[in-house]
Amino acid sequence: MSFFDSLEDEVKYHKSTCFYGFTTFEYNVIVCVENRDDEAFWKFLISELKINKIKPIFLHLDGKENIKKFINYSDEEFIGCIDSDYDYIFEKEYLSNPYLFHTYVYSIENYCTHADTIHSLLNTLNLNIEFDFVSFFKKMSIMIEDFLYYDIYLKDNSEASIRNIFKFNNLSEEQLTEDTILNVIQNQIESLGIEIEESKIEKYKNKINNDCNLNQDYLQLYIEGHIIYDSLMALLNKFSEIAYKSKVNEIKSTYSGKRIQQKINELKNQTLDLNTLLKTNYKEWFSLVQKNKLFNI
Repeated sequence: MSFFDSLEDEVKYHKSTCFYGFTTFEYNVIVCVENRDDEAFWKFLISELKINKIKPIFLHLDGKENIKKFINYSDEEFIGCIDSDYDYIFEKEYLSNPYLFHTYVYSIENYCTHADTIHSLLNTLNLNIEFDFVSFFKKMSIMIEDFLYYDIYLKDNSEASIRNIFKFNNLSEEQLTEDTILNVIQNQIESLGIEIEESKIEKYKNKINNDCNLNQDYLQLYIEGHIIYDSLMALLNKFSEIAYKSKVNEIKSTYSGKRIQQKINELKNQTLDLNTLLKTNYKEWFSLVQKNKLFNI
């Protein structure tokens, strides 16, 4: 139930509260985001773009649909920021609104799944992981291509999307090779028992290949974000555990006595949350967008 007679009245209320509730006039634009977790990403992006020296205050509207309903009332003082999902494929007209910012991948989470982003993070953490994510994602893209088209088909026909498909939690250290992981992905797709009919996905395949100009080497950027991100985090955590054990063994072979435990404790204190770091690696994401590495343009 709304307390306002119209959406226009609600926008006016937000403006009066955010702009005139501060005597210093420190804000000049309201930025609507889907939830609190998204604010940091869009704040960084707006800051980097230096758009007309705007001074934003953020409004969390609890979901994409709550932002979309205000689109007809958006202006230079009231803008929205959303995940595009598959809307760019369905040619949703609202995406052309000049006061709406949207991702050029499925969601914010997908920016985390680019090889450059991952390698940058691993280098920052000094994690010596011998795994070629560039090669991995290229081969994975070929493997999941029809799955992507099928997932788009499901969304376009208001059917439930497939979640929790790529699971790597049970892989042993010896199984963390490119070939083994790709085999697991292939087997899990086949285990779904989905018969992907060419007639169902043909128009989406043509649309993506001819109009959307997606980078065929990185199709994981365009599948529902959490499908790929959650699986990737499981892999990275396993790689991180291996790197940690290797460093512990190195400490044990280098030091003796109490110094061993001291060094191990220091290592534990240096261990950071990969999930948080990957999700906040905004500088690398922005660099990718600037270089047009996400698109064939």
